[in-house]
Amino acid sequence: MKKFYSVALLFFILIKVNSQTPINLSAQPNFTYTESFSDIANWTFSTTPQNGTFISGNGASAWRGLEPGGTTSIPDANKITTNSTFFQIPPSGSGGYSSGVYKGNEQIQLLSTGTADNTSSVAMDFYLNFSGINANTLSFDWAVLNNSTGNRNGSLKVFASTDGINFTEIIAARVNNFTNNSPTTVAGSITNISLPSILNNSASARLRFYYHNGTGGTSGSRPRLSLDNIKVTAVPTNPCTTPSAQATNFNPTSILSTAVQFSFNHASPLPNNYLVVMSNNSALSSLPINGTTYNLGDNLGDGNVIEITNNNAISVSNLTPATTYYFFIFAMNNSCTGGPLYYTTNALQGSITTLSGNTPCASPSAQATQLQFSNITLTSITGNYTAAFGTDEYLIIRTTSSNFTGTINNGTLYSGGQVLGNGSVVTRTAGTSFIANNLNSGTKYYFFVFGLNRFNCNNGPAYLISSPLNDSATTIAQPVCTTPTQQPTNLSLSSSNNYVNGYFTAASSADGYLVVRTTTSTLTSNPVNGTIYAAGSALGNGIVISSNGATAFVDVNLNAATTYYYFVFARNGNCTGGIKYLTTTPLSGNIATTAIATTNIYYGNLHAHSRYSDGNQDNPSFTPANDYAYAKNSLCLDFLGISEHNHASAGMSISNWPLGINQATAATTSNFLALYGMEWGVISNGGHVLVYGTNQLIGWETNNYNVFVPKSNYLGTPETNGTIGLFRTLNSLGGNAFATLAHPSQSDFENLANIPYNASADSAILGCALANGPSTSTNTSYSDPASSYSYIDYYQRLLAKGYHIAPSIDHDNHNTTFGRTTYSRLAVVAPSISSNDFYTAMKSRSFYATEDCDTKIHFTLNNQIMGSILTGDQAPSISVYAIDPSNLTIPNIKLMYGVPGSNVIAIEIASTNGNVLNFTDFSLNNGSTGYYYVDVTIAGNRSISAPIWYTKTGVVPVQFVKFTAHINNHTTVNLQWQTVNEINADQFIVERSFDGVHFTAIDSIKAFNQNSNSYFIIDPQPLSGINYYRLKQQDNDGRFSYSTVISININQINVNAFSVFPNPVKDKLSLNIFSNQNESSIITISDIFGRVLQSKKQDLIKGKQIQQVDMSQFPRGNYQVTVSWQQAKVTQKILKLF
Repeated sequence: MKKFYSVALLFFILIKVNSQTPINLSAQPNFTYTESFSDIANWTFSTTPQNGTFISGNGASAWRGLEPGGTTSIPDANKITTNSTFFQIPPSGSGGYSSGVYKGNEQIQLLSTGTADNTSSVAMDFYLNFSGINANTLSFDWAVLNNSTGNRNGSLKVFASTDGINFTEIIAARVNNFTNNSPTTVAGSITNISLPSILNNSASARLRFYYHNGTGGTSGSRPRLSLDNIKVTAVPTNPCTTPSAQATNFNPTSILSTAVQFSFNHASPLPNNYLVVMSNNSALSSLPINGTTYNLGDNLGDGNVIEITNNNAISVSNLTPATTYYFFIFAMNNSCTGGPLYYTTNALQGSITTLSGNTPCASPSAQATQLQFSNITLTSITGNYTAAFGTDEYLIIRTTSSNFTGTINNGTLYSGGQVLGNGSVVTRTAGTSFIANNLNSGTKYYFFVFGLNRFNCNNGPAYLISSPLNDSATTIAQPVCTTPTQQPTNLSLSSSNNYVNGYFTAASSADGYLVVRTTTSTLTSNPVNGTIYAAGSALGNGIVISSNGATAFVDVNLNAATTYYYFVFARNGNCTGGIKYLTTTPLSGNIATTAIATTNIYYGNLHAHSRYSDGNQDNPSFTPANDYAYAKNSLCLDFLGISEHNHASAGMSISNWPLGINQATAATTSNFLALYGMEWGVISNGGHVLVYGTNQLIGWETNNYNVFVPKSNYLGTPETNGTIGLFRTLNSLGGNAFATLAHPSQSDFENLANIPYNASADSAILGCALANGPSTSTNTSYSDPASSYSYIDYYQRLLAKGYHIAPSIDHDNHNTTFGRTTYSRLAVVAPSISSNDFYTAMKSRSFYATEDCDTKIHFTLNNQIMGSILTGDQAPSISVYAIDPSNLTIPNIKLMYGVPGSNVIAIEIASTNGNVLNFTDFSLNNGSTGYYYVDVTIAGNRSISAPIWYTKTGVVPVQFVKFTAHINNHTTVNLQWQTVNEINADQFIVERSFDGVHFTAIDSIKAFNQNSNSYFIIDPQPLSGINYYRLKQQDNDGRFSYSTVISININQINVNAFSVFPNPVKDKLSLNIFSNQNESSIITISDIFGRVLQSKKQDLIKGKQIQQVDMSQFPRGNYQVTVSWQQAKVTQKILKLF
């Protein structure tokens, strides 16, 4: 491979320029622009001059950083103390952040520090052009990012200006006094607030996002604030008029058990759009209000907004079987000033009753295709494939034989690790990729991919058994063993009274580590080459704790108040010729166990009822006091929460609410915690939520609440200025207030599981029940458990959407059975069972669900316990210890991994039959976030831990200025890139991919380590079709980061291809297609799981053409559009904004 080196010649050109390019709102679809910061990784400030302008990055040209200046008092738009004309570099480790502006993960972050309040500020300006139109609304998402230690506050204000001198504050956009390290104020949204009229028809409008060190707090740092999804809307200057006609002829076109479709005739004359509302009632309790902008999912009276569209065909999914739904279609005009205006008289109405149940699950009609392998190592193989139409999930099985002899049974759900015939299950996933781990080196494996359907149907899963997709790959053969050249570093230890946790930084030349423990400061023997040491065996005066590839360990069954010493030896064992150890200067450290336990596990239940609502049905004279007394004598029940229904129709009277609180306080002792809360909502319209940590009864019935929240309003709506909604209300109450979701249905909580991630909900919700009841059981012999984890799918879907929640188990007692119907429990990890420690543990999500009331799970990542949310610059080091003290059955431990926000269910990445599992996830890329949890089975009883969320930073200083690819003579590819700020850089590794996901290294080049550099290589043998390239920049200390991914089609001369615009898209997506001949094609829209949502045949002519796809009916999210020719198939990713 040819390589060309050149060092860029720096020269300076002094130009005075204001290079902002304001966003021209009149040219935006529907006069709307959203800055999602999706390309912020490529935003680069100008350095000559350093004036806050940008020289690269999509969307960056509309922004400008600001230099310090001004003589007024803070907060004032013209008083700025902190420079934002360059991006700050985040600190390494747990160090504190400095004032300035930072690049986040598709977000921008601001911080202004200072010990005295209102003394420092930082700001960024967003330039907008409203020429010929009027400014309408502003929306954005915000999130508080903790900064080292301390509890000081920050505040955000937004100002508007047309000249950069005179500013008007947009008061409704304030985010005041958010607190560093606060467990309650985490994130929120500013939604559809009005922009000031001074911006109307202005070509020089700007919004100034202004962070200042707010009021409050006593010590330490102030938090960063991230901003994302900044949406600005405008409207034409013509005044709005109320539509004069409604749509007509409501016509159901498809009725299923969980989905319906209907159409109607357009109103004449046509309005701009239609507001479509769905309700369980035949009449709406409220009508649309002129001037109010509604979003999808908003409450409108007792209905929900399900569509805002100019289309007359509507599809609705995630409905409940055998239920009548009523639909109301209002004509509206909103492409005008003074609106939106609604025609509320004689709205078109219609009703549809869903079918009584799901249809039986049917097998997919086709198997997945195009199985390919990548990232093949000594012990793992990564595979990916193309999804099949109409398939929910895929079951992947591996064997070492070319024939799979197992039997796959419909109705049986298989999980990773299960043995089937001569094979074993790798995973079951809705995605189109998998990783097979724990393989033997130098071994050929055969993989079989079976499609299955199990969603929105009965008696599933149903498998397509015939002709599974299959292929084989061989793991890399073991090399000859050599002695490692480096020991691991940075041993970190933590302890309790009977165990020690440890983790360390990996050595680049080792494939594993031997960990030995002693009670003296020296180890009398070193490991001997060729000898494999099992955990528990002796080595000199020490005991072997572990010998594996993980960089974490847990050492259990220790004595209290005792000092232990640990020695970690690098070793190479995945090789031939015998294991070899590096015995010189092993990594070592010591720690003393504590005299008493730092944490304990407490078992209980938070879902029960007394006669103050609809409980104690077998003892109607009982009160909560009687129930707590009963519960104290139940086996392994350290706490009981009584969660009364919050409304009178279920028995609650506000006069009984304080009585229950007082009785819980009186029943609490040093070894039993009594709690009193509520079960909020109605199951027929929205779902039930358990609420604890507040003495305020939240309700909607007149004279039967302390805090008002409308019935079935979980998320809050513009109708109430965004301040109402159960989850937002809990956030505003602060303190210990929290929610867990009870027996969830798929469409509960305003369709929470099927709409985009909601930060307010995430802040309030801490848990979700995996099992419930039986609610009416009278069993008191611990022998009537609930169906095993019947709600786990819902819980896993919320995790995949990005929610930070932990699993619980609910008893839902309505009779006097507290703690005695079943052995299942909610297990809470806390120092004590005091109220303060309990609420701290719950707010930290340090709890798990277990079907056995003494199963103990100890789960850490980098020594942090379950429920933690943390960052670090090395691979996550995980340890698990599981035991049932009353049952000696060996546990089966599965470690699960998922990506928050991916909408793909977590998959198993490691497992063991034993009490201990240690694992390091070296595959987690820098800048990526994963969540991990453990699924443990002991003697048939299953326990599921809270996740730990971990973001791997590993940021290196180098900045990529440019990275390009060009075809050379139609056969090779020239790759060029430029960098600045190279510090401690070692090399650039050029990686190539056939799919943009799975990359392999094709070349490397040493770094120059100068301020500005240019590099050039040639790929002499690119792949046929689209080639994806990225750069891996590696530091001398082993840390690395990736460039953006670029692509080029080596056959792009006269090759079938297309591009899409606009992207992101709101309504109409245009496809700019080039076809090399006249032929028929198929255009499909699929979701991120590869499931086809829309498909149409399209005749193409030879040459260029534009085809349009209507995206208006799709909800916000990520999709793929594919054009399939007879000999080629090309896919592009798109983002649907609204």
